[in-house]
Amino acid sequence: MILSSFGRVLFFMSDKKYFSKKALSFEEQADLLLSRGLLCSDKQKLICSLRHYNYYRLSGYCLSFEAKRHQFLTGITFEDIASAYEFDRKLRKIVMEGLELIEIQLRTFIAYHLALKYGPFAHENKINLFCNDSNFEKWLDTIHKAAEDSKEIFVLHFKKNYKDFPRLPIWVLVEILPFGSLSHLFSFLKKEDQKTLAQQFNIPLTVLKSWLHTFSYLRNTCAHHGRLYDKTLSIKPKTYHCDVINFPPEKIIYSLLSIRTMLRASCFQQSIVLEWMKSIENLFINHPNIPNFYNRVGSPILLNNWLDTPIWK
Repeated sequence: MILSSFGRVLFFMSDKKYFSKKALSFEEQADLLLSRGLLCSDKQKLICSLRHYNYYRLSGYCLSFEAKRHQFLTGITFEDIASAYEFDRKLRKIVMEGLELIEIQLRTFIAYHLALKYGPFAHENKINLFCNDSNFEKWLDTIHKAAEDSKEIFVLHFKKNYKDFPRLPIWVLVEILPFGSLSHLFSFLKKEDQKTLAQQFNIPLTVLKSWLHTFSYLRNTCAHHGRLYDKTLSIKPKTYHCDVINFPPEKIIYSLLSIRTMLRASCFQQSIVLEWMKSIENLFINHPNIPNFYNRVGSPILLNNWLDTPIWK
């Protein structure tokens, strides 16, 4: 109920309703999928998969195979959906491997640069950072709690032998911080220090800031087994590749290209990078038979032998 500009009372009916769907057994979940046109030669195998994966998780992969909501395209089998799920599982693993290379290198660069320039406890002194008092206090709370909660042997050793605890030297701290906190630390650095670190990866600072934010989001998504395939990223990377402007940054393909761009830097072992690239190439060359597959991961441009183009190689 609200008042109109003329002082009259207006009533609006909400289109929301109370949730009334009943819980279904695994057998009933299987029957529901079959009633929607899904083909399955072995119902028990379908039931077994639902026991393992959870119906709601699998339903996200079903969307790619529907003619309209809750109606499968003609001829779609459970094996088709399972192949989409397996593709995404492998994709998450590969993304995590690429992010691991970047994350470890970033930890190393931050610790090395700050320690040499400001000393072992550079991160504990606000004068070495660029953030307000409130954010600095939150930062100290975060890193001190991380130290208190850590069960790592090297942290317990420091706690036992030094009065500074829970203050940790920067080269110790970076090894126990999650990626999100590491990204926050980078954002708190003075611009001159950020630029120095960005130069190590051979990309502009504004791009690196954006990509680290996206990479933290992707890492969390992968860690919680979230879907990457056919997903619109809520935190998308800043576009940088002028020759791939038609690749939508909200799709996973652009993040793969962003990871690849960072891995071109000389600080990375290129033999390891080549192995990572090969795993991506094998996955996409042998991708499952999914309707409009390349639209769902990024762009139809991908059909044009993108793995052989300069943007990837």
